[in-house]
Amino acid sequence: MTEEEFKIPSVETHFPREKCAEGSFRTDVFIKPEEPGKPRHKVRLIWCCPRGKWNPETKRCEDSVKLHTLIREEAPPEEHSSSTCATTTDIEKLKERIDDLAMAIDEIKALMSRSRSRGERRKYDCEEILRKGACALEPHEKRAFVMCYLQKGIKEGTITDRSKGMREAWELIRKCSSI
Repeated sequence: MTEEEFKIPSVETHFPREKCAEGSFRTDVFIKPEEPGKPRHKVRLIWCCPRGKWNPETKRCEDSVKLHTLIREEAPPEEHSSSTCATTTDIEKLKERIDDLAMAIDEIKALMSRSRSRGERRKYDCEEILRKGACALEPHEKRAFVMCYLQKGIKEGTITDRSKGMREAWELIRKCSSI
């Protein structure tokens, strides 16, 4: 297209509407930047699927979509006001805030690694966990309760089969959660 033929607004039809399947139209809109001989403008592309190739169930075209219409419009004015652009002081403040957040994250990581290093298991007080009972447990204490219940039962002689003892303990926990 030559510079004389380029006009805003303009409409170009490339694929006739009669050959398009109903319900298959799709639109893309973008802003074209200023080029030599062409001002900044909005371009709207309307695509369609050829008749007989549209699947209404999947809403997909079984063939390649066709460019139905190309519409050129005036672009909205660019927004470069001082309220939308960040100043260097704003950027510096943001960088400082990011640095502060990074330091805080590093502190949290250090505290977490000190409290429990990799591969180290938590130590539980079985007497305290069993005293709490199955219904007052924190989520991370439930496995410990099962093991403590099993250990106590084996020592007292009330549990002879480990799997049955574990099932009993988990059943106590499940009863509490269903209440």
